[in-house]
Amino acid sequence: MTRVLSVQRNGIEYFGTFARPAFHLWGKGDLILSGLYEAFQGLGVNASAMRAVRTSDRVTDEAVVVQLGPEAEYRYRFDRVEATLSNFTPTGLDRLPDALESGAAWLRSTLPDFAFTSHVFICRSHSAVVGATSREVLLGLDNRRPVALGEDFGTGMILHGRQPDGEFTLTVDRSLFTPDGIYVEFVGSFLGDAIDYHATMRRARTVASEELKGVGLQFEEENEVP
Repeated sequence: MTRVLSVQRNGIEYFGTFARPAFHLWGKGDLILSGLYEAFQGLGVNASAMRAVRTSDRVTDEAVVVQLGPEAEYRYRFDRVEATLSNFTPTGLDRLPDALESGAAWLRSTLPDFAFTSHVFICRSHSAVVGATSREVLLGLDNRRPVALGEDFGTGMILHGRQPDGEFTLTVDRSLFTPDGIYVEFVGSFLGDAIDYHATMRRARTVASEELKGVGLQFEEENEVP
C-alpha cells in the first residue's frame, strides 16, 4: 500500500566546494559585489538584496549573501558557494538552478583556473500523511524494533546508494515540525567540476521519488519531491 505525503514545509540546500580557495579575491570586495550584482541581474537582484556577513575571524566564515526573493538565498565564500530555497512551489523550483548557473558563470569568468570539486544537494520536507499516521507509516517499514525504549512508535530508516553519476542518501523518519507527520531528507552528492544544475536536480528528484515508492511513500505531486 502506498501512503501519500502532503508537504507542509520544505527546503533545499546546495554546497559547491572549490578546488582551491579564491584568494585572488581577498580584499577585493568591490569586485565581488559588482560581479555578483551583474551575475544576478537576470533574477531581479538590486543592491539592497546584498549584504556582507562575518561570523568569526576565519577567512572561510566571511560571506557575501545575495537575497533572491523571500524564499531563496545565495552565499559566496572564499572556499565554496552555498544556496538555499525554502518553502518552494513546483513553479518556483527553477529559481535555485538558475542562480547556481549564474554564480558559476561569474566565478569562471573572474578566477583563473577555477573549478569545483563537488556539488551536494540536500532536500528536506515535513509532510502530513493523507488518511494515516506517522506511526502507521514507520511501523510499515522493514526495521528492527525497540528493545528497552518503551512503546513502539515506529522506527525511521536511512538508505545509502551509489550510482555512476553520484551518491545518494534517503532518510525517512518522524517529523518534529508537522504533528503526526513524516520527515523526508534526500542527499545527492556529485564529484567533479561542471554540472548541469537543472538536469542534476531533475535526476536527484527522480531517484528520490523512485526510492520513496520502494518504501511505500509518494508525494501528492511528484513535483514536490522532496
